[in-house]
Amino acid sequence: MPSFDIVSEIDMSEAKNAVENAKRELETRFDFRGVDAKIELDNEQIELTAEAEQQVMQLFVFSPAKHLSVVLM
Repeated sequence: MPSFDIVSEIDMSEAKNAVENAKRELETRFDFRGVDAKIELDNEQIELTAEAEQQVMQLFVFSPAKHLSVVLM
């Protein structure tokens, strides 16, 4: 019986570009003006930080994951 391996690799340059695009989008969002919110890439992990849980969920909606073909968790 044939078998195959599934390998998932992340292109870190794409991940960095996606994080930078999401940061620019965060800066232009009216609903995040005056809010302490951040999107950061640390090694292979993307961290979303905001003052309230609802804001973190909003960050997730336009997070770098939408710019990548793989969702990073």
